[in-house]
Amino acid sequence: MKAVELKIRDLGSSLDLLYGAEEILPDVKPLLFVRGSKLEPPDGLKLESSKEATGSDAFGKYRAVVKDYLYGSYPTLRASVKVYESGLALFELEALRRLSGLYRGDDFSKINFNYPTFSLLRNCEVLTFTWGLSGVSEPFPDGEWPRAITGPPSSLPSDKPFSPLIVDLGDVSLAISASNYFLTSPLALVGRERVARGLHGSVDIIDRGFVTESVMILGEDKIQSLIKWGDFLLRKGGKTRVDRLRSRLLSKLGYWNCYGSYYTELLNKFDEKAMVRVMEAFKKAGVELGYLGLDLWYPYEEIGLAKAYRPDPLKYPNNLKGAPPLFLHLSAFSKFNEYKGKYKFLDGKYASLPLQFELYYDIAKELKALGAFGIWHDWLWAQQYGVEKLRSDPTLADSWFKAMCSKLAEEGLVIMLCMPTVGFLMASTQAPNVIAARSYTDYLFRLREQVGLLRERGLKLKAEPRADAIYNNFMVGTLIYALGMYPYFDVFITSKEGPKGFRDELSELEALTRALSCGPVGIGDREDLVNWDLVRKLVLPDGTLAKPDRPSLPLNEYFKGELLGVHTLSEVNGRRWFYLAFFNLSSDVLRLSYDFRALLKGGRYLLYDFLEGALIEGLKVDVNLEPLGYKYYVAVPLLGEGKAMIGLVDKYITFPSSHFKLSSLGDEVEVKLKALKGALYKLGLRIPEGVEVKGAKVIREEGAKGFSKVTLKALSQVVRIIF
Repeated sequence: MKAVELKIRDLGSSLDLLYGAEEILPDVKPLLFVRGSKLEPPDGLKLESSKEATGSDAFGKYRAVVKDYLYGSYPTLRASVKVYESGLALFELEALRRLSGLYRGDDFSKINFNYPTFSLLRNCEVLTFTWGLSGVSEPFPDGEWPRAITGPPSSLPSDKPFSPLIVDLGDVSLAISASNYFLTSPLALVGRERVARGLHGSVDIIDRGFVTESVMILGEDKIQSLIKWGDFLLRKGGKTRVDRLRSRLLSKLGYWNCYGSYYTELLNKFDEKAMVRVMEAFKKAGVELGYLGLDLWYPYEEIGLAKAYRPDPLKYPNNLKGAPPLFLHLSAFSKFNEYKGKYKFLDGKYASLPLQFELYYDIAKELKALGAFGIWHDWLWAQQYGVEKLRSDPTLADSWFKAMCSKLAEEGLVIMLCMPTVGFLMASTQAPNVIAARSYTDYLFRLREQVGLLRERGLKLKAEPRADAIYNNFMVGTLIYALGMYPYFDVFITSKEGPKGFRDELSELEALTRALSCGPVGIGDREDLVNWDLVRKLVLPDGTLAKPDRPSLPLNEYFKGELLGVHTLSEVNGRRWFYLAFFNLSSDVLRLSYDFRALLKGGRYLLYDFLEGALIEGLKVDVNLEPLGYKYYVAVPLLGEGKAMIGLVDKYITFPSSHFKLSSLGDEVEVKLKALKGALYKLGLRIPEGVEVKGAKVIREEGAKGFSKVTLKALSQVVRIIF
């Protein structure tokens, strides 16, 4: 992105934002609906004054324009925008008097108290994410998982809210969204190709002094703009990005009993006996069971509405004693919950909300005593759907979410969000212990046979295309990463050979996507049917997940159509190993033609085809992909003349920076591997001559023409490979 100044062009009742001389955000102005009447400048809202100002704050030096508007003869709104040298713009809309009659309907797409509103340029492309809730209708809970939308402005939905909006103008991209009152503040269309940031349509009264805030930030392309937008919200919220190995949720393999698993509440209930069998299976396989992701372990009114958070005595008569570390499921509160005698609650139509947030601290203490290190709060949109005040009162909604997270944090519990709207994802930037979020709908819906079993039991379910899940896991996963969390692509079945409904012919594809996600990884097979060879491609011998340095991001040229390309990396002592995967999401055979040199920026690399287990000549690929076919490549840096270390060729992430270090010894290169004594490691190397190994015994060596695969048995905690 060129170093070009962000400017304001004052048009009187409205303004334009310019990038140099180029118009990027035209006709910016407020929009208000009062008792059904649409009010906007210059007629319904009359400009009283417009002032320019300069100053500096925590984000740098700025230039500002502040406009006051009258409704009738009364000062009503103050709209301001600040632009910064960094390519940042901040918007505020303040109520100058108490406003009433704002109700437009119980719908996130019927937003009000809108600012900024702006037009979209016709020559742009957009990327956005559906919000997750629109209107409120039967049956409960009528939400959906956020989905990515990309294309021209006409691709924006007229009946669904969305956020953030990324606009690509060719030379520059911008990202824009709310930056406060996250749970009730989406974007929506308010006219033909005209967008607004506002509040939920059921907000009826706004007090004097109430202020909404919004942000716009520039980047070189859509993905960079999205990441920079997330960086801003994290900074504003006082949260730093979480290390990819911070918690055992992120660093260890889990076993989950949830929709899509063999043990699922609707088909094969999980209980204490099953838990013991699972623990024994992991021990027999020699794979560490990092934790148990335990779904519906408590009494509930119906799935999604909890009565109390204590172990169900019919499932866990010994109160979960002897369990592995626990990652426990929470959901919305039933109106018939057992806490009402001690704590004050607000009942909605479908669910209940605690108004004494100390309840969450008391629950956290009880969960910690059971052996929990964290929780996944499921049914988040159901909690907001079920209690009207969480939509009509922006302050209450934000206060509840912040308090819930902070009270759980007081007992050291980490949180993963599940069934979130985009508002919950953005609100996580104010909660340091929220470290992950589910990225898309249940794995169950990729298993047509399991959906069929549930339909036989009377459930009205429908399988979804696998391609949709792949696409949205990576795209929404990028949004989650931008906001400082790690995406969870959900549990998966490792075996192709299980009973009907509990097998997956594309288990290798699912496993690869979990490795590339850099997020939590959980399996859900029946314990005697786990494909341990596939599991070991994800887990190092010491029980740590083999992870890249960050989640995979979409390649700019490969996320608009039916061929999806994603990439991530490991960086070790200034050298980068790139991991790139391509997926055919169409129903036709597609041609993949890709030149890696654009990504590698002139570096000296070799290309390793992971699925074929072989090096490729050159840095270009040109292959056909069948429907749902995929290719996976590792771009390996040359470490000297003709020397390269692919790394662990039996792991999807071959050179995890958590376990490798590099150093130079004159003309030689030394690779240090953090090892588990007695474990086997299979390394791929390209070397013109021999290799020296210290701290390990060479068990087997295979290969020719300078490419060797060497199996080592570690004799110490550090293995040194010198070549």
